[in-house]
Amino acid sequence: MHSVRVSKTDPNAYLSLSDAVTAFRIRNLTEGLYLHVEPGTYEEERPLSYPGPLMIVPTHGPETVELAVDGDRAVIETEHPLELYGMLIRSKSRDRPQIEVRGGGRLKAVDSWFVGRVPVRLRGKGESEFVDCRFVGTGLEWRGGTGRMHRCVFHQAGMSLREGAAVVADVLRFSGFEGGDVGAPTLEFSWSRARITDCVIIDGGFNETASVDYVVRATNGSVVHFTELSIEDAENKAIGILGATTRVDFTRLRVAGGFAGMYTVYVQDSERVGFTDSRIRHPKGAGMKTWKATVVVDGLTVEETKDTNLMVEDGVLEGRGLTLRHGQKGDLLNMIRSRGRLSDVELSDHHPALVRQSDGLDYLEFGAVHVSKGELELENVRAFDLDGWLLSVRGGDAVLSSVVGERLTMTAVVTQSGRARLNDVRSTQGTRLQLSVNTAGFLEVSNSHFEGSEYGLARAYGGGLTLRSTVLTGARDEGVLVEGAGSVLLEDSEIRDCGGAGIVVRDEAGKVRLVRSTIAETGGAGIWGDRDATYEFEDSLLRDNDLNQVKGPTAEPDPEPDPSAKD
Repeated sequence: MHSVRVSKTDPNAYLSLSDAVTAFRIRNLTEGLYLHVEPGTYEEERPLSYPGPLMIVPTHGPETVELAVDGDRAVIETEHPLELYGMLIRSKSRDRPQIEVRGGGRLKAVDSWFVGRVPVRLRGKGESEFVDCRFVGTGLEWRGGTGRMHRCVFHQAGMSLREGAAVVADVLRFSGFEGGDVGAPTLEFSWSRARITDCVIIDGGFNETASVDYVVRATNGSVVHFTELSIEDAENKAIGILGATTRVDFTRLRVAGGFAGMYTVYVQDSERVGFTDSRIRHPKGAGMKTWKATVVVDGLTVEETKDTNLMVEDGVLEGRGLTLRHGQKGDLLNMIRSRGRLSDVELSDHHPALVRQSDGLDYLEFGAVHVSKGELELENVRAFDLDGWLLSVRGGDAVLSSVVGERLTMTAVVTQSGRARLNDVRSTQGTRLQLSVNTAGFLEVSNSHFEGSEYGLARAYGGGLTLRSTVLTGARDEGVLVEGAGSVLLEDSEIRDCGGAGIVVRDEAGKVRLVRSTIAETGGAGIWGDRDATYEFEDSLLRDNDLNQVKGPTAEPDPEPDPSAKD
């Protein structure tokens, strides 16, 4: 490699970088050129281009040499190795990249600054490297090739990886990028691979003139692994993951902010997206939506949302350690035509506003978990301070087991042919109905305890309710209300300490069956019901109720309770 000096004051040196490069191009010395550059600002008349390896190093250390090119042109163009140490590259062009590397070229930059409007463009096949570099106004565009980055700062600039690029990077800082003239994401991955560690993005995504869809976007089969990605004060949708073969994994993700009325994180058609020890907080709209995607969680918290915390549509949700809380509107978890299987779930502090209906009354339309035409299994659930239901199933199937609930408006509601099974549930300090099954739905509860309700404890309206080894206690009104063609089966279960009757049957189509069960210490009859309804008793006991009788029973079977039923 030939070594030459460039100086604005030394007559024995080349006066400009262009002069040095041109002199060696004429001599056709392509084995390499090493430029030692004295301090100063060098504004060249034309882009630097050398047919071999080129290294540029300031003689007096970083930030003492500034290199620019007059006019709307690139500063450096090369198809060979290029190395910059401590340089400040400034571009005036609005159309041309300040540095463009093509062919078999590569770029290594250390302690260097890149200032301008158009991104540095890497189209070479070689391995590029950036260490302790700053990008101001001009970003970095990687089109193919491989590379590494360490301790780099981007201000009002972004980075994109495309066309098969593969990059490993750590300690990246982005701030104030608004998408430029085309509304680009701060970080974009398209048909690329990357492993990013310790990356912070602040104030990303808002642009009044160009549409910016996401702060971070991965598409077209990209495979990206993030560790400690932090997006702070996002002004737009924070993360978009799109494409049938796209795979992204987040470890210790932190997202704050987002665009009002939109989802802060959106996943569509993706093969797999993983979240480990991650948190999405304070979205201005909803937390996260997935559509036709598979999401795996191992510690994910979504909190302080203005709308739904997490929506899964036509996809899969599985894993452990999901926490959804502090929602203001919508459901904490909404599963639509999807499959889910989760353990170690926390659902809390959800207070959606009441919705005024045409009858002039206010109703709760949202709750913690809603399943519509899908399947969901939750195990080891902690739920408290929920305005609305813990579980709603509408034409789908759900299983909840090992649940502790406190101060729930309703534990479970099943409608429109939905089916749900609850096992090992303890719900206390309930405020409204604990259990409700309607419209041909079916709810089976086993090994559970429900305590407290300002109304009744359970309601079966046109649906089937089965209680096995379960206790209902502490309602202001009746224990169980049966309406329409509803049916109730108690097996090894108990209803006690209710302000009204133990079971009330309002319609002749109703059915009640007690097997080895007890109704005791209620403020009304053990069972009060329509005389034409169906009642069956087997080894059951009604005792210490105000009126231990069945009102208006049918002629067949025997209208009186089973002999084993006693006061």
